[in-house]
Amino acid sequence: MDISYSFIIPHHNSVKLLGRCLRSIPRRDDIQIIVVDDCSDNVDWDSLDMNLNRIQLIKNPVNKGGGAARNIGLDYAVGKWIIFADSDDIFVDNFLSILDKYKDSSYDVVYYNFEVKYSDDLNLDVKQYKKLVDYYTNYDGSDEMAHNIRFKILAPWNKMISKKYIDAYNFRFEEVSITNDAFFGFIVSYFTSNTLITKENVYIYTYNRNSITTKKYTDGVIIQSLKNIYKWNVFYSHVHFEHRSTLLHFLISTLYRRGIKEFFRIIKIYMSKKNDIVLNQDILIGLFENYKKRTQSLNL
Repeated sequence: MDISYSFIIPHHNSVKLLGRCLRSIPRRDDIQIIVVDDCSDNVDWDSLDMNLNRIQLIKNPVNKGGGAARNIGLDYAVGKWIIFADSDDIFVDNFLSILDKYKDSSYDVVYYNFEVKYSDDLNLDVKQYKKLVDYYTNYDGSDEMAHNIRFKILAPWNKMISKKYIDAYNFRFEEVSITNDAFFGFIVSYFTSNTLITKENVYIYTYNRNSITTKKYTDGVIIQSLKNIYKWNVFYSHVHFEHRSTLLHFLISTLYRRGIKEFFRIIKIYMSKKNDIVLNQDILIGLFENYKKRTQSLNL
């Protein structure tokens, strides 16, 4: 039987939550589940208490982060559609009845709605993500509202993507510790208009107080994140794209989520390492132009 969906799930040291995620994916012959373990510490895989035979488990001997794990998963995926999930998240009940409506379609990307809950209390909404959820709730079919969904929610888990489309451009994630999925989300949305948006809920993103998004970043991780922001802005400016991921936005987000001490720490790092952060614009624009040439030569 042909594989309709390839689920790619990066994992690191959260085997119980991984089990919860896997249990939310039904058993079907047209589903491939790929778990890429990113060098976890002493994981007892038997503790999953489920049939691992239906799961393709790939163990990365070196910790490289979620971006690298997703790229490994893409190398093994064979399904018509690629679906990404974080190991501590889950899918809603009967979500495949929604996705099956588009299984035989020729879209490049299908965007679907999601909920945001606390990982330890799935009955409690995380209010600071309400604005993102409201992009779907208020979606009226207009280009402006579609723009919000396609370019302001850059995570990989609110969409299923045609493998044919990914392979045609060889889209891949950045292999860095944080913000490794944002540019992938941007280019996947930017290079096609053959998309569909459904307001139906498919996914539950869970907020874990001990996750990478709530831990204190090292100086190296902050520098890499600032490099990414600079790179994205070069691309956005080059294509006259109005939505920018600016340093100011990053600082405001840091102040809101982490407090004033971390806010000033990032400013200090930026000022002391500015020459390392500002990359060669010509090289970055050249990379982007290669994608544009693919658009002109492909007939997807």
